[in-house]
Amino acid sequence: MGRTFSDKMNDTKLLVLGMQQNIEQLGDIGITAEKVSALEELQKKVAELNSKQESLKKQLKECTAELTVASKDLSTKQSDFRKRIKIIIPQENWKDFGIDSKK
Repeated sequence: MGRTFSDKMNDTKLLVLGMQQNIEQLGDIGITAEKVSALEELQKKVAELNSKQESLKKQLKECTAELTVASKDLSTKQSDFRKRIKIIIPQENWKDFGIDSKK
């Protein structure tokens, strides 16, 4: 099973901490303090972007719910107005109101 986002973030924090504490031993394999610092900054950026994404998901969910309610209201009102128009307007003039139905 794949690792979760949270697991990856925790793994990166531990990796950075371990490298910072043992930086002298890692120099021979090309791991420098600058590279560790860059990884730490990247991890922070990813965390910030994830937080922003979660906030946007919440906003989208709220907007979608609002849109659903408003769309249903629009359909109900549109149907009601069409029914009322059909009562008093002759069928040959329904097109003026965008009504295509025959009944």
